Amino acid sequence: TLNNHNIEQSTQHVHEIDDDARRQAYIPLVAGSTSRLLASLSTAPLELVRTRQASAIGNGERVVPGMMEEFRLLLRTNGFSSLFT
Repeated sequence: TLNNHNIEQSTQHVHEIDDDARRQAYIPLVAGSTSRLLASLSTAPLELVRTRQASAIGNGERVVPGMMEEFRLLLRTNGFSSLFT
C-alpha cells in the first residue's frame, strides 16, 4: 500500500507538471498577440497618412500637406476613429 501511495503521488505530480506546462504554453501566444495588436494600432495611422499623401501626389496635386498637417486634417474633419478606418 505504501508503494501504491507513492505511485498515486507520482502520478498526481506528473499531472500538475502537465497543467503548468499547458498554462505556460499560452504565455508566448498572449505576448505575441498583444505585441502584434500594439504594433498595428501604432502604425495604422501612419500608413493611412502615407497612403493619402501618395494618392494626392498621384492625382497631380502640387502641394501635399505634411504628416502632422494631414493628421490634424483627419482629426478635425472625421474624428479620432478616422485614423483606423
